[in-house]
Amino acid sequence: MDIDKNKTVVVTARQPILSEDLEVYGYEFFSRASIQDQESTIKHTVQSDSTTIFNLFSNFNLDTLLRGKKAFLNCILELNDSLTALELLNNKSVLLEVSAPTDPENQVLIDGIYEKMAELKKKGFTLVGSELVFQEKYKKWFDVVSVIKFTSINPEGFSKEALQELLQNVNLAKKFNKKIVAEKVETRSQFEILKRLKFDYYQGYFFAKPVNLSSKITNPSLGVMIRLINLVNADADINELEAVIKTDPTVAFKLLRYLNAVGVGGGEKVESFKRALMILGHKKLLKWLTILFSSVNTKKGMDAISKMALIRGRLMELIAIHLGEKDSDSYFITGLFSMLDSMLDIDLDISINSIDVAEEIKDAVLRNSGKYSKLLNLTKKLENAEWVDIFAILYEFGIPTEFFNEKYLEAAEWAETLNAS
Repeated sequence: MDIDKNKTVVVTARQPILSEDLEVYGYEFFSRASIQDQESTIKHTVQSDSTTIFNLFSNFNLDTLLRGKKAFLNCILELNDSLTALELLNNKSVLLEVSAPTDPENQVLIDGIYEKMAELKKKGFTLVGSELVFQEKYKKWFDVVSVIKFTSINPEGFSKEALQELLQNVNLAKKFNKKIVAEKVETRSQFEILKRLKFDYYQGYFFAKPVNLSSKITNPSLGVMIRLINLVNADADINELEAVIKTDPTVAFKLLRYLNAVGVGGGEKVESFKRALMILGHKKLLKWLTILFSSVNTKKGMDAISKMALIRGRLMELIAIHLGEKDSDSYFITGLFSMLDSMLDIDLDISINSIDVAEEIKDAVLRNSGKYSKLLNLTKKLENAEWVDIFAILYEFGIPTEFFNEKYLEAAEWAETLNAS
């Protein structure tokens, strides 16, 4: 079996936004079709925005990408489902750049976008507008944005009239305590002129071109996602949802990574899927699943590595239950995530540290120590048929060999059932 058949590469581009002293304030993120693309070849749509947002929070380690800085994310707000992806975000770490309407003269459309902007502002989001907000028909937009990007600056220089209009708009923005960003700064002379106007932040090729970033990912099971969406729509209880999530390592990984991305989960260590679901809630879970479903290309079946990880996790969980351990779910997570390096094709320490799981789990996976390490070692020994060591561990725990064999077959049959579904 080709273990890479479900692997894909997702790409995003990042460009810094700097202060006058050239300190990084934040990064704007852009869609890219491939790692070779220097300019976006993807049409800017609600779907492309959702995919960019989802990839940042679920397929990249956003904490590492941002390093405490802000994320500037583009958004189109003129469709009914425009807020779906945005409501999944942590309003403290992102600024939302509101795109111009497809028909910039349609006042009904402009006012409809304003209603969504007002809703996002009420929820604590910081909104970014373009120079459109200085036009009379966009006056309501001006009232709700906190940051204004000046994008029509001529890199070849400024006419007297253009400079006068620019100065007028800058003064108006400052009068109402708006932060201002000079975008598309391409030359030193342009930068020097803009500095005299006291812009707060600067962005453009003069400082840095967008840098492409890629992440190799494993696509989740189509069947698992459909079952989860159906269960959430049917208002299933947490136990039912947890049981299904545990059947797909990729969904499980992406869920915990999302919850721990720049404070989305409230900074809490998530040690079980049940707790993750309680934090997220049905409404946000459905939105997250919908975006996951639409942002990946899945293939039927499961690769060999994912199946092995499932068997590890399930076998550890079954033995932990037999031993009377109350945190059997943590044993499952330990087994499941012990093969993240193979599943995601990135180093194990990077993949496991991108999820804020319990230190005991990290100890077992990375350092072969702590509470969960012996049962993890037991599953590894079994995969390598190291029976002398297996018997020693079983003796230590007082587990009969026949019982262990029975539980392994149970775990393997469970994984096989998932593969066939």
